[in-house]
Amino acid sequence: MRTKHVAFSTGDTDVTVLLFIGCDVNLANSDGSTPLSLACSVGNDVIVELLLRHRRVDVDQGVVRTPLHEAAAVGSTSIVQRLIDAGCNVNKVRANQHLWHLA
Repeated sequence: MRTKHVAFSTGDTDVTVLLFIGCDVNLANSDGSTPLSLACSVGNDVIVELLLRHRRVDVDQGVVRTPLHEAAAVGSTSIVQRLIDAGCNVNKVRANQHLWHLA
């Protein structure tokens, strides 16, 4: 896992620095997970909020599951709501799963 992906999934304080220096917030790791997907998969509200403030973040990107799928899978209703408010597509199917499969 790339260093920045570790920072986004663990909530490392270096996230703000990474965003400030212009890292690609949509770059996926070898598993196809983006920083937003990783933050959602661990229910990290703070990092999700930082990423959603970033204008270029793709809220629907995800090879296996979208960030919304990840948030639903861990039961994070606050992140699910933030993603919906940010305009994510609630009808996306990934890995043959609709959101209601995860709820």
